[in-house]
Order: sequence, then C-alpha cells, then structure tokens
Amino acid sequence: INPNINIIAVPWSAPAWMKTSGSLLGGSLEEKYEGTFADYLVKFVKEYKKHGINITHLSLVNEPFVPILKYPTMQMDGLQAASIVKKLGPKLERLDHQVKILGWDHNVNNVGTYLEELYEDEEASKYVAGTAYHGYGGDYTEACLIDSEIYPGKELFLTEITEHSGSND
Repeated sequence: INPNINIIAVPWSAPAWMKTSGSLLGGSLEEKYEGTFADYLVKFVKEYKKHGINITHLSLVNEPFVPILKYPTMQMDGLQAASIVKKLGPKLERLDHQVKILGWDHNVNNVGTYLEELYEDEEASKYVAGTAYHGYGGDYTEACLIDSEIYPGKELFLTEITEHSGSND
C-alpha cells in the first residue's frame, strides 16, 4: 500500500544451533558463528525483498541484555555487536537497496557500556546508522540528548513501547 514505509527488523534470537545455550531461550551467539549470523541476517533481508518487502533498518537482536525467559532471547554485549557489524555492514552495502543497522534496541536505563563499545570501534561505527530504544525503564528524553551530543550524526529511534505502568509517556 505504501512503498515508502520504513520496516525495522529485529530478531529476538539467532537459531539455536548458533548459540551457547543450544536453545532459542537464553544464551549468547557463539563467536565462531558471528559471520554465519551476519549471512543469516542478509538472507533474511533478501527473502523479504523477494516478497516485495524492503527492510530499511535492522537491529542485531532485541533486548540484548535480557537473560533466559519463556520466549526467545539472546544476550549480546557491545564488543560482540561491533564484531558482527563489521561482518554484516559490507554485505548489506552490496544489496540493491539500503538497509541501515541500528544499535542497542533496548531500554534507556541499562545500556551500560554497550554503545561505547559499538560506536568507539571506528570500523563498526561507520556501518551503524543509529540507536534504537524502547520506551521503558529510564528517561528517554535525557538519553536522546546525551546520545546526540556524544554520537552526533547518529539517528535515534523509539522501536518499542507498550502501554503499561512501566512505560514512558
């Protein structure tokens, strides 16, 4: 209906066989599969494109600091994110449409050193278009001001919010 719509894709987990837990629940990506995970994400984008859906933005994983829950999760720190981005970025650049990589994709209050580890890696940073935040747990407005001052030129996105007592307005 609207060919100009932005589609942000956010995986919750790599396939179980790529993870330390051997399960979709919990664990982290095994280092030896970082390149394979990058290929997996590119294939995902290509398959959607075959069906007329252009993914415009891609996060590496939803809520990268969440431990095992009753739904798929995968922990990932900023150092591993940077390593994957360096493998993924050049592959996305070769596609026939632009796909921007987003970093973080979780709450503003527990980002820790993730963004520093990701953005201060010069090679990785050049492939990351911006930061994705969720509207829970922390001061979104303050985080956006801090991010825009520390990482000028990076885009900011609010990618998830559900109305409940922990949501920011």
